[in-house]
Amino acid sequence: MTTILKELPIKPRAGRVIGTVPLRYQGNPKQVGFTLTEMMIALALGSAITLGALQLFAASEQNHRLLQGQSRVQESARFALSLLGQDIRRAGFASCLADASQIHSVLPANSLPWEFDLRSAVAGHEGLTGGWQPSLASIPSGTGQINRARLIAGADLLTLRFLASGDNSLVEATTADASSIKIAAGSLDELGFARGQLALVHDCQQATAFVVTDIALSGNMAVVHHAVGQAPDGVSIDRRSQWQNVSTDLRPVGQGDQWGRGAAVSAIASQTWFLAEGAGRTAEGAKVPSLWRKSGLANPVELVEGVETMQLVYGVDTDDDQVPNQYLDASRVSNWARVMTVQVSLVITSLDDVGLDGDGRLRQRFTQTFQLRNRA
Repeated sequence: MTTILKELPIKPRAGRVIGTVPLRYQGNPKQVGFTLTEMMIALALGSAITLGALQLFAASEQNHRLLQGQSRVQESARFALSLLGQDIRRAGFASCLADASQIHSVLPANSLPWEFDLRSAVAGHEGLTGGWQPSLASIPSGTGQINRARLIAGADLLTLRFLASGDNSLVEATTADASSIKIAAGSLDELGFARGQLALVHDCQQATAFVVTDIALSGNMAVVHHAVGQAPDGVSIDRRSQWQNVSTDLRPVGQGDQWGRGAAVSAIASQTWFLAEGAGRTAEGAKVPSLWRKSGLANPVELVEGVETMQLVYGVDTDDDQVPNQYLDASRVSNWARVMTVQVSLVITSLDDVGLDGDGRLRQRFTQTFQLRNRA
């Protein structure tokens, strides 16, 4: 700041100037500083504004995590219930076959592999504290099967069986000594089944199940072989004796010596739904429970992460009017042929912390009832 010196005149009483006195002048009188009080008030206001901005950012970030968690939970629920509902509605589909419980088989002891036993369209297992009821002993174990050690305790299991493809019509009648069946097909892909899978030759009264040992395409016709004693490659060693034809005689029981041209061949499919540990991990490294599906003999596939529990209740018809009179869990169902509906209840959780109480994760229950359309 520049210091300006001025000389003020000294006048005697008579008004005559006799000298000058120097006067110090400090710059512009309008330029003044802040007091300590003003500085403290300014700092306090600035801190309050900064703190408010930080709190607003934190609240906005938490709200974003919560909305993201809700979106993921709802999306997972829609996807899981959609897939489950699709399979439940198809359960028991057997084309025009009037009574699937009377299916004949050329496998040992007229049996059918557990996965493809269309004589029972629905099979459930109630998850209890110490295991499952009925027991999981009927479910095959081994390579490519359900890993029981990774199952989520208390969650239910559900198996659904149905004809997977359309009817592939026979192009000529079959006899007792026929080693193959000839069906109409433009390509192998449209058959719906392949070598090593189980197929069903049927009309509207009877059906016979057999293992497909080979398929050859000839023009617009597929030649399906069913040789004796050839188990498919995808079957574990301990089950190979169960998975092979013991006879080539596919004739319907009590209906003459051949299948007529009105018969058809279709694939038998099955889907088993269960909860088990998934491949993913949370941000903290914890294992994630997931919804899995096993299709036929294929390896189980993880479909939906974050499904903590699956509880199933079955609508049972007790008076033959095809309307459920009771809703029972699997441990109390005595006749699965009378199950008309399946109620599915899923608890789905966000995979990461969204800032809620407890472990910070969002949990929501979704419930939907599906009708077995092929029982109506």
